[in-house]
Amino acid sequence: MWETSMEGLKSLIRRTTPSSFACICEKNGKSLSDKMDELACFAPGMLALASYNGPREAEKYLSLAEEDMSVDTSWNISRPETIESLYYLWRITGNKTYQEWGWNIFQAFERNSRIETGYVGHKSGKGRG
Repeated sequence: MWETSMEGLKSLIRRTTPSSFACICEKNGKSLSDKMDELACFAPGMLALASYNGPREAEKYLSLAEEDMSVDTSWNISRPETIESLYYLWRITGNKTYQEWGWNIFQAFERNSRIETGYVGHKSGKGRG
């Protein structure tokens, strides 16, 4: 079942231009849209955990998870799953870059998205001023 799901996921991956980032596309009928919704934030963590638990193509999934985390976005919807994915990548690879990225995102949430009643997203990704 896992292998079938991963084949389905791989069929949704496209490369952005000119940066060649991996993008998990949204499928609408037979067409693919280069749009990653909020639940795509789970994908790198899911792939990293899968590689740790040892499917046959573990190295390939870890590589895809690491590549997926390098995507930049201009829309900040304050998804903690991104930080969770970075945490898994840091723990599994030992690469402190993921730890630093997670900490930077957390600090940016606190600095730019915190309001009296919680947190808000920002269309520009740059926060409040």
